[in-house]
Amino acid sequence: MRPHPRIFKTIKWGGVALTVGLAVLWRMSLTTQYSYSGKKDPSVGVASGCIWLNWFHGIYRDQMATGWRTFPSQVTTQWLGNSPFSRDNTRVVIPIWVLMLLASSATYGAWRLETLARRRARAGKCSTCSYPRTGLAPSSPCPECGAAAPQA
Repeated sequence: MRPHPRIFKTIKWGGVALTVGLAVLWRMSLTTQYSYSGKKDPSVGVASGCIWLNWFHGIYRDQMATGWRTFPSQVTTQWLGNSPFSRDNTRVVIPIWVLMLLASSATYGAWRLETLARRRARAGKCSTCSYPRTGLAPSSPCPECGAAAPQA
């Protein structure tokens, strides 16, 4: 069964918006570090092309300032894993380019599937299985896969 066309449209355009948003966030994070700390865990931030989550343990958590903070970014080479700076916190760092790669590949897949389906429909083939529909009534389902007739 084929997904509803609105699902493909949402994936396609939502993926484009997400990829562009992540690209803008990545570019902004190269010059400035943004972080947010609330009363509850985790604190989050963006810096040096990475998104990080930080869980504080012990007494330090009660002394943290809350709210958004912005300051010049410092270049770091830390990737996934615990923070080497303190045993009182746990930090997970994810590069933004990894998230951009995932979003753009899902977007590309949705665009490609819809393009292939449209191309098959124009060529007179079933949009699901590529079975030739020549000689069939326009409203009849595909004899190969049972898919509904293409809508005009």
